[in-house]
Amino acid sequence: MIEKKRILHILQNKNSLSFQIGQEYIFFLLVYAMAERNDYEITIITPGYNPLLEKLKNHNVIIYYFDFFKWNIYKTIKRLQEFIEIKKFDLVHCHDFFSNFIAALALSNFPKKIILLGSRYSALFPQFLEFRQHFLKHIKAFLEKKIIDENDFSFCITKNILSDYLNAGIHPKKMTYIKPGIDYKSIQFNEEEVKKIRKRVIGIYTKEIKIVCLIGRFERLKNGFDIFAKIVQTMKIEHSDAPVKFAIYGEQSEALQNYLYMHSINDDVAVIENYYSPNDVINAADIILMTYRYCDFPMQLLKSQKFIKPAIVSDIPVLNEIVKDNCTGFVLPVADYISFAEKINLLVNDNELYNKFCENLKNQSQDYTLEKMLNKYMHYYKKYLK
Repeated sequence: MIEKKRILHILQNKNSLSFQIGQEYIFFLLVYAMAERNDYEITIITPGYNPLLEKLKNHNVIIYYFDFFKWNIYKTIKRLQEFIEIKKFDLVHCHDFFSNFIAALALSNFPKKIILLGSRYSALFPQFLEFRQHFLKHIKAFLEKKIIDENDFSFCITKNILSDYLNAGIHPKKMTYIKPGIDYKSIQFNEEEVKKIRKRVIGIYTKEIKIVCLIGRFERLKNGFDIFAKIVQTMKIEHSDAPVKFAIYGEQSEALQNYLYMHSINDDVAVIENYYSPNDVINAADIILMTYRYCDFPMQLLKSQKFIKPAIVSDIPVLNEIVKDNCTGFVLPVADYISFAEKINLLVNDNELYNKFCENLKNQSQDYTLEKMLNKYMHYYKKYLK
């Protein structure tokens, strides 16, 4: 019997395996896929209970509860070192900066055969460069670069984040680009929830009025919410008769409501709170809007294609590969809110064009499948675990 390779996954917080605003973390997809393959023995360290871990109970997974913040950093590192030494892991996989940092310190006394891997679902360095006045971001970016440079460390990241790290001076050999993926085989949604979202939350149910939905967290203001606000303002002035209702799928907050009120669009935008299912929200919308300046793993955009919903997106890496311009949606210059408004107006008024985009979505080949993504992961791991 061949001995299984031992892989340790470290979560910084109990929500690291969660679904957030319709975007399943790539980390969860990876852990779940590895658990289904019997070549590996998977161990997860998590600081608290998460219901998604229930999915892994019947698979090849061992779970330990370990709260990083319960002890000081010295005790945390010592406990982690002892744990790794007893279990004799072949590979350690981390999810974010803090667990990367702790793991790098804990592994400093171990032989180089233990490999550190990291999944990045958001870009650190653009934030660091944009907010230089924040001293902590200086320290964090410096430490992360040092960790990457001085360890046998590799990142699984999307193309735009890859360019950010290259620009920051990280060696290309440290990183591997992996496309996001989704399972297109089965479609499940709750028709009653769809009706509820369209009628009770947004205020309409008729298909004559199309719903344009922005999906994202409000703290990403500089990543697209400001553009969205200008789009809605432009539609009110230039295309006031357009049969359209705007919605945001995200976390309801006082800051968001204040922002909408400040831009005089609070009566024009419905906020769909994130306790609704991502599938139901995307299926309730007619057009998905992504005004981002950068994007990580755009699961919500892949879901929109799965549910046959055209999208209007910014011309940035990954998004401009998934959406075929003038075929399954529109790809527009970043921050060009006038063009966004014009294309929304066109798509909500021209049912023939809208139906054509939907038909194209039904017939297109699915390049961003979950299976392809997982195969890339497996190939990447096996390269280190021979």
